[in-house]
Amino acid sequence: MQKKVLITGATSGIGKALASVFCKAGWQVWISGRNPEKLRATQKELSDLSKVEIFELDLTQIDTIIPKLIEFDRVSGGMDLVIANAGVGKVQTLDHFQWQTLKETHHVNALGAMATLCAFFKPMAERGHGHWVAISSLNADIASPGSSAYGSSKAAISHFMAAASAECDAAGIVTTLIHPGFIKTKMTDQNQFHMPFILPVDRAARMIFGAIKNKKRVYRFPWSLALIIRFSNLIPAHIRGRFVLKTLPKSSENSPSL
Repeated sequence: MQKKVLITGATSGIGKALASVFCKAGWQVWISGRNPEKLRATQKELSDLSKVEIFELDLTQIDTIIPKLIEFDRVSGGMDLVIANAGVGKVQTLDHFQWQTLKETHHVNALGAMATLCAFFKPMAERGHGHWVAISSLNADIASPGSSAYGSSKAAISHFMAAASAECDAAGIVTTLIHPGFIKTKMTDQNQFHMPFILPVDRAARMIFGAIKNKKRVYRFPWSLALIIRFSNLIPAHIRGRFVLKTLPKSSENSPSL
């Protein structure tokens, strides 16, 4: 039987590349996003690979997410895999602090991702199988100036996945937490700072697909950047922060992050 996957934030970047990989692998793919025009355009682009279904979902509308997804799961016949990929991110230093940016970042990256996954817990538990995937970031592993909004939102979804894993295991649901480094997308194209070990989005999608296929609990990549971050955390945060602060562009309120 053809397996079914829902991918949020699938109209660009990692989500779109993942949709392509899953289509090629023979999955029945649903792509989700908040812009219906972009969803239809992506559906058309992927139509040569496989039939792709669209599901409009705005992760900033927190209170509507869970009931919409529960009904979606019922109507679609039950998802085997859900990938909470949708994300937004900006480097935001405190001298350019905007509450709206912080709020939207957490609504999408943290609360929206949590709500997306939670909606499928009972249906998957009743079926006795399923797979949750959350796309976090290596930025969740290190606190640095400019990432107070983005990094904290990704740290939140990482903590959520770690905390939920035991209950998911007991219910027969596999969990996979992905911590990517810099991936070349439209979002990172706007970054005004050096991005070490940046990867093409298609390659990153294949690596993520491999981690999902192998049911890895946590997958950090590229390993070189993950290792650097691990050792960087041995440096006191206030010292490390002074160095990072010097590398940020002077006008950083509109610069995306990892």
